[in-house]
Amino acid sequence: MKTPTRIRLFGRRWWNRRVGQTYHSCEIWVDDKLVHKVEYAYGPDQMWEQNGTNWLQANGYLPGREVKEGTPGEALWRYCEREHIHLLTDRVDVARKKDL
Repeated sequence: MKTPTRIRLFGRRWWNRRVGQTYHSCEIWVDDKLVHKVEYAYGPDQMWEQNGTNWLQANGYLPGREVKEGTPGEALWRYCEREHIHLLTDRVDVARKKDL
């Protein structure tokens, strides 16, 4: 698979007040095509971005990305900067679970 020229990750986060947990979804776009959506996953803060990066890595979209055993690996922004890939990441917090 060739190295992409553009990657966009768009996350949505929802906080469940009842149990005090954060959930998210993440749309993954490569070269302006939606290639995958992480539908509903648990994870605080920037976990939506990490899950998107993990999917890209597992599916061959990040050739040459440095990954060491037991670590999350090279940051996506650093990889994209090194490979001259345009990266856009954005997220919104939503009020309802069904908006994920």
